[in-house]
Amino acid sequence: NAHFQMKDHPHLYVAGQLSGVEGYVESAASGLLSSLAMISNLKGEEFNFPASTMMASLGHYVHAANPANFQPMNANFGILNTTIKDKNQRVQQALEAVDAYVST
Repeated sequence: NAHFQMKDHPHLYVAGQLSGVEGYVESAASGLLSSLAMISNLKGEEFNFPASTMMASLGHYVHAANPANFQPMNANFGILNTTIKDKNQRVQQALEAVDAYVST
């Protein structure tokens, strides 16, 4: 799924190149996202990482991509889940979303 949880084995999470992302930072980010999702799952809580962030967008890309022609993905503004065109505003939106997530 979008949190790097295995479809047929939901107790398993993957990260790094196994998760379908490409790049050192992206691999580390997938590890962070999957570990946060696993912690939420173990606590019986729903995991709702902000969709406007690059980490969540990478997870969504991997989850929603067509398996027939899947290509690993680097972080880029084109995969962000937002309608905002200005890159600085996209960054600000993501930072505000992470701040709100951390404060809950």
